[in-house]
Amino acid sequence: MQQNHPPYYLVGTLLFGAAFIACTVLFIILTTQARGLFRSRAPEDQTSGVESAAPSSHLAAILPDDSSSFSESLETGMRARAQELNLLLEIRRAKPEDQELNAAFYLKNAILSRVDAILLYLIDPNPTIMDLIEEAWQLEIPVITMVNDLPQSRRSAFVGPNSYQLGVVTATIIRQSWQSGTIGLILNQAQGEDLNQHNELLLQGINASLFGIDRYTLLPPFLSPGDQLSGELVMQEILQGDHLVDIIVSTNPKDTLGIIQSLTENNMVGDIGIIGYDMSGDLERYLARRIVHASLNRLPWHVGYRSVHTAFQMKTGQDYENPLDPGIIIQFARDLQYTNPSEDSEPGEPSSSRSPESPDQPEEISLSGVRQ
Repeated sequence: MQQNHPPYYLVGTLLFGAAFIACTVLFIILTTQARGLFRSRAPEDQTSGVESAAPSSHLAAILPDDSSSFSESLETGMRARAQELNLLLEIRRAKPEDQELNAAFYLKNAILSRVDAILLYLIDPNPTIMDLIEEAWQLEIPVITMVNDLPQSRRSAFVGPNSYQLGVVTATIIRQSWQSGTIGLILNQAQGEDLNQHNELLLQGINASLFGIDRYTLLPPFLSPGDQLSGELVMQEILQGDHLVDIIVSTNPKDTLGIIQSLTENNMVGDIGIIGYDMSGDLERYLARRIVHASLNRLPWHVGYRSVHTAFQMKTGQDYENPLDPGIIIQFARDLQYTNPSEDSEPGEPSSSRSPESPDQPEEISLSGVRQ
């Protein structure tokens, strides 16, 4: 009698299927064991006590599209804390003039992506931004504003300097350093002829601190677009105009260097006192050579670092400080000693050069006054 045997191709298929299932089960077992081993060896975050494993939170950050040292340092601080906490940080640079790549576009995308938190640094908010922050709040997505606050919005927290108190500190430096004088203030121009919120509060702080003191005259602010040559051009206009300025205050690192360049070209170094902005190596050289009297820095690295940490605290249900002011640094010329380029340090660098990120940075001072 002839026996029926299954086709050889069917036997092969069954054997292949059985082998595939066995390999899949073995892979799952080994993968599970490997993940458990990784978790057991993962370093713990010293601040929160939470294990650092695969990214558990997705943060979206929207920053201005510029290459200033402030913005770059802010981003560096954000990335540093995100890496320490093993967070996924997505940073987008908004272009205000671009209808498709502006802050509202990126903010809307972050909301649609259901990120865990949004970090927002805006120069000039608009009604669309306010509406989107409201939408994020309704979806329980916290929005943390940085540098410039939006207290009238539904933002969850603010990390950055108190601009009003920063103006008070600026005026305190003036009162402690000069007995009298006419003060010129160069503000970073936002759009058109409008001042952004930071500049408005800064100006209010200076005015309030100098109010009623007849020895000082604060001129209407001069506006600068903040590009490479704008500070120099604005300073030229001041020198060629009818204003006899004794003290000039800058709020932008590029403007500060432009002011110095203008005074150098006009052989007026020392004739006008300069309160600068930023703590770059270039500016420290001018401080050490007594060309600049003092310089303020809003600690952008710390703002970025603490903003990410605040988002992490929110995500994990921890208490967080709101608003959070990381403070400022004021570097006085008297605290630096100029190093001749022929000496051991880098050419032209002061011997006490420090970066805002370094742990041995200049002493932080209270925003309510200036420590001598």
